[in-house]
Amino acid sequence: MKNFAVIGNPIEHSLSPKLYQLFSEHIGTTLSYKKLLSSNENFPKDVRDFFLVGGAGVNVTVPFKELAFNLADKLTDSAKKSGAVNMLSQEDDGLLVGDNTDGIGLVNDLKNHQGISIRDKAILIVGAGGSAKGILPILLDQAPKKIVIMNRTLEKAKILAAQDHRISVSQLYDESQQFDLIIHATSLSLQNKRPALSEKILTSTTLCYDLLYAKSATPFMSWAIENGAKACDGLGMLVEQGAKNFFQWYGVDVSQHCIEVIGSLREA
Repeated sequence: MKNFAVIGNPIEHSLSPKLYQLFSEHIGTTLSYKKLLSSNENFPKDVRDFFLVGGAGVNVTVPFKELAFNLADKLTDSAKKSGAVNMLSQEDDGLLVGDNTDGIGLVNDLKNHQGISIRDKAILIVGAGGSAKGILPILLDQAPKKIVIMNRTLEKAKILAAQDHRISVSQLYDESQQFDLIIHATSLSLQNKRPALSEKILTSTTLCYDLLYAKSATPFMSWAIENGAKACDGLGMLVEQGAKNFFQWYGVDVSQHCIEVIGSLREA
């Protein structure tokens, strides 16, 4: 039986153990999957200790994706492009390999479950941390019309914007543009808060996508719905990126089960 874990802070809300248990049931195997609460100071030790006792893989969530990037001895192309890591595995020689499946998880959820194509869309990303880094390269690959990054600290946003001429930055409460897709990539939802955005950036067809997920609508989602836009959380993204990780760990494609697994997690 293989042993896995998800590491973050906070972590108690995580549905990852249930997610991977459901995938394992579909292929008729069993696994062990635990939650690891960590801190910036203890993160490297906590990860390495888990692998020392036989861990096969670690999923990395808020706020450690950039720390995981720096910890990895080797990086996949996806991780290199994004500058953030959401999954760590260990090779036979003990080297840690970092990967990032957040971006493909998001795009697959938008395409398969939300009916949204990125091509020619005006996109706003709120936040410039590890979660935003993880999704940015693949969003650019989908040929959007433009991507704007809003962040409390403009300098962090400008670093991301330097990657591509289609990316620009904006003040947090800018009212001058409207967007087809707004992606909330901060951790405010975990604190039951939302970013200070103007409702003028919304239209009736704008999809407001919170990368985090919760039992009920997040404050960001509620704000969108109250102002006439559409909204969803990141549960579908969690499941879609999980399917990619599961394939790497077991060599079995479980993507055909994603819709069923999303439904099961909604009821959990």
